[in-house]
Amino acid sequence: MSRRRDFLSAILALLAGSGFIACLVIQALLFTNVIPRSKLPLERLEGRVVWRPVPAGPEGVSDDLVAIGPDAAVGCIVLALSGQDLAAELGAEVAVLVNGTAVADFRYGKAAVFLHRGDLIEVEWTPSPADPKASMPRPAEETLPEALSGVEIVVTEATSNVREPVCGWRSPLKAGGNDIGNAII
Repeated sequence: MSRRRDFLSAILALLAGSGFIACLVIQALLFTNVIPRSKLPLERLEGRVVWRPVPAGPEGVSDDLVAIGPDAAVGCIVLALSGQDLAAELGAEVAVLVNGTAVADFRYGKAAVFLHRGDLIEVEWTPSPADPKASMPRPAEETLPEALSGVEIVVTEATSNVREPVCGWRSPLKAGGNDIGNAII
């Protein structure tokens, strides 16, 4: 019995040592890019959204799914100007800002904006250089020209995970900045 146990111990030690050496060789191959990281199954799954079921309430099983993972906090809204006939002439002058950076304008009538949790969304109107008022300094309380006085910013679409701003949200277009608020996803 003792010989058999010694033999099994030697086999087990040989397998463990071989496995350890195989791990070292694979790590060396990965480090030197002989094996590209993109070929590894785990690397292909990295950054993907994982869906998990919502815990059921007292009434039974829920069919709802909730996204978890790094991309779960991303949503999209579509903004439009209420006067679509004005969108073509005004579109390039009205920019959508996310965290102070211009990300879209209304030159095609609507502006799709991708948001992360907590992003500050603003809409800013700046007159084009062709506008004669553009060369004059504008006071902070200046209003829009008469033709643009009835124009509103409207959230026409939003992905299901965007809680704020909600679909249907409206605000009149003002000169300068229009604060829509922070994205709640």
